[in-house]
Amino acid sequence: MPMLLGLSFVSVCLLLLAVSTRADYAFEVGFDGGHIGNLYLDANDVKDKYSTTRVSFKFYPISQMEVNLTDAYTYYNKTSDLSNFLHSRQITYIPTSEESHLSVYLSGAYDNVQYKGADREVADNNNSRWIASLGFRLSPAVNLRAGSRLTATRYPHSEDIDGDHEKYELFAGINLSLFGSNSVDVEAGLGRIDFVFLDEPGPDGYKPYGLPADMLEGNLRLYYISPRFSRPLGSRTGLSISYTYRQFTNPDEVIIFGFSTEFLSPWASVYEGSSVTVKLKSYLIPRLVVTTGAGYWDKIYLTTLEKWINPVYGGEEWRRFVRQDYFILRYISLQRPVSFGVSGMLEPTVTVAYSHNNSSDEGYDYSGTTVSVAIIYRR
Repeated sequence: MPMLLGLSFVSVCLLLLAVSTRADYAFEVGFDGGHIGNLYLDANDVKDKYSTTRVSFKFYPISQMEVNLTDAYTYYNKTSDLSNFLHSRQITYIPTSEESHLSVYLSGAYDNVQYKGADREVADNNNSRWIASLGFRLSPAVNLRAGSRLTATRYPHSEDIDGDHEKYELFAGINLSLFGSNSVDVEAGLGRIDFVFLDEPGPDGYKPYGLPADMLEGNLRLYYISPRFSRPLGSRTGLSISYTYRQFTNPDEVIIFGFSTEFLSPWASVYEGSSVTVKLKSYLIPRLVVTTGAGYWDKIYLTTLEKWINPVYGGEEWRRFVRQDYFILRYISLQRPVSFGVSGMLEPTVTVAYSHNNSSDEGYDYSGTTVSVAIIYRR
């Protein structure tokens, strides 16, 4: 199967090249690997080594359009059942010219992830993403934008737990250039996620016997705001600071099973809260790009329904819990770009990242250090 997929990818590339011998294209091959300090992001503290091979081909049939084909395979040493193939296809179309005050951006993408282990196939998923936006240059220092996003995710093998969902977003933003090189960007949006949830288990918060509730189709509504500030620090260093606040408007109406916030779960990335990130990028050392940063996330997950053993009576009960995490990330990356051939570029990179998580559920208290080495060839 991997060989057939690889041959298919090459065939598509050759076909696109045959369509127009005058079309521009770009090619990228990347290899990276390293040590993961906490693979499952929980208190089990599972460590592993991994390696990823990625091939990407970008094709420009016309000047306003980009076609991106990417295939990747990630291998894990100890937990080989997590090894997976990623197949990604994306088309981006910008019909307006750079000189126009009005800009149009259209993009569609499709990703397919397939896991190697038979017991992991429930996490296999297909993801489709569509973006349409309009931008307007009000002045050289003021740019406005508005648009919509649609994401549809399907889990073809998750029969017991239906993780299929759609996410709809409307957004608007403004980008300002202030006092020369200072840049301020603010975006806000409204969203809705259509999921299959659990029915309300009752006013007391639990049911002592049997199946706690039925599965119902419902939606989760949210809004977010995200300001970002960036500016140069001298001629060879740049600073960016971003803040994001995301809030559900109907969290009490949504309940899921307790294991639904675990690793690879369809609901693992669905949470409300705030985050702050800071990044510094420097070219002070000749021929070396140094990027360092830190981030803080306050995450409140969806209400979950879990089995709980009553310490007095010893019987099992279904009870509701709300998991809240406080996550910290620190990292540093060193890159040494090297010209390779007539139009190629070689980019070796070393990255060290430390993460720490405190949770209201002690099963998700963890910390870990990840070290990775990557080399990318672009042409």
